[in-house]
Amino acid sequence: MPAPDTQAPAALADELEALRQELTRLREARLAWTRYREQDRAYREAQENRQRAAERLQAIALELEALEQRRRAAAERLGSLEQEAAALGLGALEAALQQARQRARALAEEESRLLARTNAVLGELEQARISLARRESTQEALLLELAELPEGPTEEGHSRALARRLSEAEAALEALGAVNHLAESEYQALAQEAEQLAGALAEAEAGVAKLEAELRLVEGEYRDRLHAAFHRFRDRFHDYARALLGAEARVEHDKSGLHLVLQPSGKRTIDLGLLSMGERTMGALAFLFALAGTAEEGRGLPIAVLDEVDAPLDEANILRFTEFLQRFKGETQFILITHQKRTMEACDALYGVTSERGLSRVYSIRREDALA
Repeated sequence: MPAPDTQAPAALADELEALRQELTRLREARLAWTRYREQDRAYREAQENRQRAAERLQAIALELEALEQRRRAAAERLGSLEQEAAALGLGALEAALQQARQRARALAEEESRLLARTNAVLGELEQARISLARRESTQEALLLELAELPEGPTEEGHSRALARRLSEAEAALEALGAVNHLAESEYQALAQEAEQLAGALAEAEAGVAKLEAELRLVEGEYRDRLHAAFHRFRDRFHDYARALLGAEARVEHDKSGLHLVLQPSGKRTIDLGLLSMGERTMGALAFLFALAGTAEEGRGLPIAVLDEVDAPLDEANILRFTEFLQRFKGETQFILITHQKRTMEACDALYGVTSERGLSRVYSIRREDALA
């Protein structure tokens, strides 16, 4: 009987170890391939999301450009009115008005001062005249009495006092100087000029107030239209989300912007990132159709081209999608590129390409012709 081969178990153990290493390597390769496929799928989804976001940003940019044009028109109108106000020279007119008012006040004060001084001097002069008349009458009486008296020296004290009083009154009258008799007419001219300047200023202020009122009207109309568009978008998004997903959808607005909340039936999650690919696709369709229906006329898109949007949908979502097409085909013409049979069954006309004996042939089928 030959002796057993002691090297055979060692060779088998080495082969087993090599097989285990190869199995480990294959598992790692499989995990790497799985991660690669997940990363590739995530990359494609990110590209699709980026494309949709870019389209939405373009639409918003167009809307903002229209609003900016209206704002620029209002700003240009405001600038033109401000230029008209500047052309009137309101600053120079107001300065001239202030100078005229100051001059009028100075003239009025000077006139009042001169009148007061004149009245005082005239009062003093009148008193002096009365005193002089009294003294003259007294002098005449004295002269009569003197005539009756025997001749002798005369008393001159009273005459010097009267002469002194008279000279003082004449000196005070001369100290008044020349009186401006045109002060009243100059005051009236300046007052009329000041009234004209005040009227021009009031007219300019009325123009500015009118412009500000129009600007407030434009801003109010902008806010009202934006509010109405937001409500139309919110209602349509709710309707489209219910029609496509049977989901509760709402739009929340805060200081940071708009937030879309989508809660499919039977699920608690409202985070869009936690939804399936099909649910996110249906939510994106609801968002795009709702966004297209925010026009003031209240109508949706006249035509919509959908390329393989039903590819990631399961059977239930495809049924909802076809019901959505049947429900809204009256207001929107849908052009679909699809490989789903359920979607094809919901279409009114099919166009395709087939190959017969190496030749391509384009064919079309209409529902009414096929059912006839």
